[in-house]
Amino acid sequence: KARQAGQYKDDKISREKFKLAASHENPMIKRFYSEFAHHPLSEVSEALLHTHYKARV
Repeated sequence: KARQAGQYKDDKISREKFKLAASHENPMIKRFYSEFAHHPLSEVSEALLHTHYKARV
């Protein structure tokens, strides 16, 4: 829960700094998708942005 709260806080600060209503409106994110990943859930965005977890023993 602490990690989630931290991410929410960072997201809120970024939205206020860039005067955005939502994170997906960030110009850097728009540029990333237009130049590299083309759309969310594309193979490129999956490979670069998604994390895979492994069980720890």
